[in-house]
Amino acid sequence: FAASDLLSDILAFKDSDYVLLTGLTNSHVLRTAEITNACCVVILRNKQPQSSMVSLAKLSNIPLILSGYGMFDACCRICRFLDKTEK
Repeated sequence: FAASDLLSDILAFKDSDYVLLTGLTNSHVLRTAEITNACCVVILRNKQPQSSMVSLAKLSNIPLILSGYGMFDACCRICRFLDKTEK
């Protein structure tokens, strides 16, 4: 997974087929997810996606997931889950 509110950081991310966690809610996030081959986008901090983002997500077949967690808490929970599944 990758977590950032800076799209330039995501563009520099080397993996593909990953989960993108962000607090951004505009269509630029979906364009970045497409370019970098993200499998889904998680919008954090109870933010609601802009309608243009939802439309592009449908066209791109990239699932949008909404979460009330902040960036730090979401990352910690994912790491704990991954740690449990590796054992």
